[in-house]
Amino acid sequence: RMAQGVLSELAPDELAAAIAAGDKAALQRVSGVGAKLAVRVLTELRDKVPAAATGQVIQGDFGAGAGGSLSDAVSALINLGYRPAEASSAVSAAARDLGPDGDVGDLIRHGLKELVR
Repeated sequence: RMAQGVLSELAPDELAAAIAAGDKAALQRVSGVGAKLAVRVLTELRDKVPAAATGQVIQGDFGAGAGGSLSDAVSALINLGYRPAEASSAVSAAARDLGPDGDVGDLIRHGLKELVR
């Protein structure tokens, strides 16, 4: 039941990125999830989500050719100070808008627009 609630408010890629990044705050934004439950979810699922979930989830949506650009865009946003889960979510949204032909610069610009909304 709780899993349905979490997945109704966080997309699977956002959840995977939050777990991979240890982003307790992202989980706490889900109604009904407090600090203790967020820590429990992170602790119990940490080993079940690959460490590179952010890039892998994004690559799964657009194929291996786009993976490098997408991973580079996520990395750039992380280097600008955004949390990995936020960066992954923003780049995923940008990639959906731009399609598979978006280059790294476009993905970063559109990702930043998503983050400031």
